[in-house]
Amino acid sequence: MSRICVLGFFIIATSFGATGILSLNDHFAILGFAQTIRSIGCSMIWVDSSLLIQKFTPPSLLGRINSIDTTGALLGESLSNVGVGLLMDNIGLGPESVSFLLGGLGLLFFALWSPLAFRAPKEPLG
Repeated sequence: MSRICVLGFFIIATSFGATGILSLNDHFAILGFAQTIRSIGCSMIWVDSSLLIQKFTPPSLLGRINSIDTTGALLGESLSNVGVGLLMDNIGLGPESVSFLLGGLGLLFFALWSPLAFRAPKEPLG
């Protein structure tokens, strides 16, 4: 499962990079496709997180933990949107620059997660 997260971060980073490059040409259909691919990468990471929660949480706490996870994800998405808005409005970055910045952030997470994922045990614990 951890290797799927690595692939998800790589997909996110490359699709943001593609969005930055393609947005210079104003091809809306291709931009939509790149964002669809980015969503697939995000979903891969979300499913991994949800499966880990379901696997290691006692049944009596599962609903509470899932709601906290959903709240944290919504908060993260909201803060990300506010951050991008501040970058564009206050610093003056354009959509291409923000896409490249987010692609770089995705590559950073890819680089940080990769060593952990490939050291993960090959067989399930317990």
